Amino acid sequence: VVCSNDGRLVCVAYSSGVVAVLETRTGNLLATWKPHEGEVLSVRWYEGSTFLSSALDQTVAVWNVNDNNTKFILKGPTEPVHLLQLYQNQVISATTANRIGHHSAVSVDATYTSYRLR
Repeated sequence: VVCSNDGRLVCVAYSSGVVAVLETRTGNLLATWKPHEGEVLSVRWYEGSTFLSSALDQTVAVWNVNDNNTKFILKGPTEPVHLLQLYQNQVISATTANRIGHHSAVSVDATYTSYRLR
């Protein structure tokens, strides 16, 4: 579960790979779709109506509530990402295999580097 920065929207992710977005004031369901083929592990609000989510299917999806569709998949991770964190326009990720990942931007063209912790 994650809330938008303005507190207007809340996103709920399910083990089925489905995500749902609700308006907090009314409780109305605004959107629901399936950006992943596996259990959703982490969800982060990015900006505007854009979210990021990661799942057991080893993908990090960027999607927009208004489009009701996945915008793109961030390329790079080779294992499930259990933690997503945003720093400015960069994405920091972590896995249970002690790997820290870094996407240079929230963009389809972002470069990805990863480091294994000892």
